[in-house]
Amino acid sequence: MTQEPRNLPCKTLHSSLEVAPGGDTDHETVADIAALRLADVRAKLADLARIEGALSKLVGACHAKQGNVSCPLIAALYCH
Repeated sequence: MTQEPRNLPCKTLHSSLEVAPGGDTDHETVADIAALRLADVRAKLADLARIEGALSKLVGACHAKQGNVSCPLIAALYCH
């Protein structure tokens, strides 16, 4: 569930942009900070998507194995 930007609490925006409430920060500075934070969030989301994909494959492979076969989840922990 994604919130519209105007529905985010001001405290959340102030802390994520590291801008003091009621401060003298100009538009350009806030826009630059926001762009950097957005890039950080997008990078973290991309990392999480890669992790989710890898875990999904490993869990699927784990459930597909039967008998005395090495666990793909444990094997992935010892990768180089």
